[in-house]
Amino acid sequence: MPRPTLPILAAVLMLAAAPALAQPAPHAPPPNPTARVDARIAHLRAKLGITKTELPEWNAVAGVMRQNAAAMQHAWRARSADVDHMTAPQILESYRHFARVHVAALDRLVPAFRHLYAVLTPAQRSRVDDMFQDRAAKHAGHH
Repeated sequence: MPRPTLPILAAVLMLAAAPALAQPAPHAPPPNPTARVDARIAHLRAKLGITKTELPEWNAVAGVMRQNAAAMQHAWRARSADVDHMTAPQILESYRHFARVHVAALDRLVPAFRHLYAVLTPAQRSRVDDMFQDRAAKHAGHH
């Protein structure tokens, strides 16, 4: 049975940046999100065994992950500054804004990741497929 790799991979790559943006409290920004995203990028690079020839595509993906993390952090900070004075409808609007920021992030990430995935070896593809499918399954409650 063929595995639905790209949608899962795109979602998981986005989720890879999400832990760096997870908010410990409603009014507190995440602790050092840049360092957390950079650590996640380094971890993924090592786990995938990115080679010198794959580096241009990898750097594009890493750049998008950083850009996406910064966009989410900016949205979080803007919301956090006003949350104490927001009405329920305004809070719902802020959730909708986060969803739009997330979709825009995926729109940036998917093409960059497609290019990386295309240059990976079959062994690397298998590794990344397994890694991301495991993570997606955990988020879906399958593990």
